Amino acid sequence: MMRWRPAKVTLALAGLAAGSVVLLHADPWAEDGRGIQLVSTQSVARRLFPNLGERELAQASVEIARADGATIRLLPTPEGPHQLFVGEALLGSADPEAIEGLWGSLRMATTLRAVSPGTRLGAIRGTIEIVSGDERLILRLADPTSDGAGIFGVLVHEQETPWVVEAELLAIVEQEPEAWLAQRLVPIEPSQAVALRWPDRAISRGADGLWRVSVGEPRLLLATATVETRLDRLFAARLAPLIAREALREEELAEWLTIEDADGRERRLRVGGECPEDNGRRIVDRGPGMLGCVDAALIEPWPLSDPNFGFVEPLLIPHPYSKVTAIEVLSPESRRLRRFGGGWVIEAGTRTDEVVEAEVYRWFDALASTPVELGGEAIASAGAVELAIETDSGQGLKLRCSGDRTTCSRDEGPPLRLLRPAPRELVFREETFAERRLMAIDVGEARALEILPGVDGAARQGVRLDLGVWRLDAPSHPDGGGALDELRLEGLIAALGSARAEEWVAAPSSPPLRTLRVERAPTRDRPRELALALHAECLAHVPGQGRAARLSRETCEALSSDLLYDDPLRHWLGRARTIVVTRGDERWSLRAGGGGAWIREAGGDDEAVAAALAAWEAWRSAGIRGGEPPGASSERLELRLVDGLRVNLEIGPTWLRIAGSDWYYVARAE
Repeated sequence: MMRWRPAKVTLALAGLAAGSVVLLHADPWAEDGRGIQLVSTQSVARRLFPNLGERELAQASVEIARADGATIRLLPTPEGPHQLFVGEALLGSADPEAIEGLWGSLRMATTLRAVSPGTRLGAIRGTIEIVSGDERLILRLADPTSDGAGIFGVLVHEQETPWVVEAELLAIVEQEPEAWLAQRLVPIEPSQAVALRWPDRAISRGADGLWRVSVGEPRLLLATATVETRLDRLFAARLAPLIAREALREEELAEWLTIEDADGRERRLRVGGECPEDNGRRIVDRGPGMLGCVDAALIEPWPLSDPNFGFVEPLLIPHPYSKVTAIEVLSPESRRLRRFGGGWVIEAGTRTDEVVEAEVYRWFDALASTPVELGGEAIASAGAVELAIETDSGQGLKLRCSGDRTTCSRDEGPPLRLLRPAPRELVFREETFAERRLMAIDVGEARALEILPGVDGAARQGVRLDLGVWRLDAPSHPDGGGALDELRLEGLIAALGSARAEEWVAAPSSPPLRTLRVERAPTRDRPRELALALHAECLAHVPGQGRAARLSRETCEALSSDLLYDDPLRHWLGRARTIVVTRGDERWSLRAGGGGAWIREAGGDDEAVAAALAAWEAWRSAGIRGGEPPGASSERLELRLVDGLRVNLEIGPTWLRIAGSDWYYVARAE
């Protein structure tokens, strides 16, 4: 019987393999820390007070016991804000932001790890106790851990369970008691106040959000921004230094101000004499607890009727247009303008007429934005106009204006001087809100525009839209469409579409200054071409209409503008390679250098070249005119541009012309 014996080579390979396995597991050359780290995904971290988020802060009390024996109590009150006690002594109202921050910290506080049985926790640093309803939660804080990861804490209400907790909890305990005290004079925002009452007057915020003098004289409508700026400075005043209540007798405090907030709570402030440590400050009592000092200027009466302080509402009607639901004429006639659907109607007796919403907006905006100031003569009954403004808040405004529209009163208050006359038609009628636009066209509808010269001698101008690009048809220009200022073009078309009659007048018999013709895409129910003739004194007439319209100054200026850029010289200089200048018998040439510099090649001198270049760069056009320019030219320029184009220019004292053209630029007066 034959027995199998492994070969020597087999034995050697087996030994080498076994040695490799041993060497792999016990690598003598391995570096410390290079091995795979095993991390447990299980954690004992938990919230310290898991039910705290379900409790209401307004009903919870917090007691903090410090290592020095002091006890800080933050107790809720029926009025809302917490009161701060140190032992049994009341310091005053707690800072609402500090209380909310404390509550958030306690709600989110978590354990870091469990504590092994028998671990020494060290000395007690303080205790935090929370009482909310029938539940009492107590956390006792001890020394920091040896590894510095946190501090030891004991949840007394959970069978004295020890944990390692966040070190930030110890900062709550160690904080000084005064840090919890509200330092602001009044711990609310100005927007929450609805009434302020002094011994001799009161102001209140109405349902429409506007402040009015409700007690005392004069009965003014107040500027909201001014009142709330004052309130912000008053409420945010810091009480410093604090003074023990026992340091002042009760009879030394006088009534100063009562503040009512939107929830109906009242805060009563009283004022005493000068602060012992600072004569520029006065003692203030804001309720139970310690007294404090504030800047004496804050206690001074508000100068409501002094125009230098801006308390009077500066606009005749401060209500936004979107909030107005109706405007009624009470005298000398009876008529009512009210919203109906998406527009407006006028009700007069049994008759109801729809009117143009855009015209209602313009009329109301002109009336509402009229600036006013306190003063003016008493309003006589003869010719007086009375209007009632109704808003969606249920509270409106009553206006009574003089017949000459220079003085008005609000809500039976004192007369106000109008710094510009109110609209002519205070007693509005259906015609007041009739359509006043001369033509209806939007910028995107225009396909061509032509400006025909009139008595002002302007050159003919024309543009057309070609494949989405505006092309210049007239006047002839070496830059073609590059000379066209599209912003001015769009502004002119927009002015045509928005031109409206400020008043209707008889059609003028004199020739127009210019005529503007615009072409749009044809449709079945509207004309393809529209025209408007612009006359002197800002009169405009649409051919075929029986009367002309007086335009606003802004619209008139826009319709008088031209279509070309107003800085042609600067544009050409930026593209020029060479310039040859002829001034009488003098001739000199320039060549473009690097960085926008010019090199003088022949003639002239450096000072003359610098002055000429500056003058050309600053040259601006006030418009273009047809025909020959007035007088002879004072200099000629030959420019060779980078694209090979040559431009020959003639420059006179008040004009600029491209040589050979039948039109010229007019220089803008400096």
